[in-house]
Amino acid sequence: MPSSQTEQQQITFEEVSGLLAEARNYWICTLRPDSRPHAAPVWAVWRNGCVVFSSPASTVKARNLEANAHATVHLESGDEVVIVDGRATQVDDEEELRALGTAFTEKYGGVTGVAYDLVQARSMGMAVISVRAEVVRGWHAGAAFLANRWTLGPDGLPVNRTSVSAADLA
Repeated sequence: MPSSQTEQQQITFEEVSGLLAEARNYWICTLRPDSRPHAAPVWAVWRNGCVVFSSPASTVKARNLEANAHATVHLESGDEVVIVDGRATQVDDEEELRALGTAFTEKYGGVTGVAYDLVQARSMGMAVISVRAEVVRGWHAGAAFLANRWTLGPDGLPVNRTSVSAADLA
């Protein structure tokens, strides 16, 4: 296959970012204190290089991230693959919580019929968790599993890209 065709078939960061922004469901993968993995689906928004979701602070995922901030987030598709590795922090800033509430309302309000007030939710025991993407991997299944791996800077933008077989990135 000519390299220009290969390049056209490889997923771009713009495509990956679009898939992260448009996804309805995300899988959050964390580690329990005894190192057993835990995965759970959540609704989230992709904002400034972060996957942000909320969860009661008492849930396994929230407790796991409090003890070990490393997380992996992936979308549901095995054909348009996006995997994010990063570190989680809790969002405390009220201005950011209001902006995130607006983003959640725009994305999910039509489904739930409610407006998201994350300032109030946080005061009632909800954790608002932001997973800052450090590495993002993605590939199209139909592109002979040619994958891209991006290292992201603190601004959420790629600073480095590596292209290899998807099997080498797993």
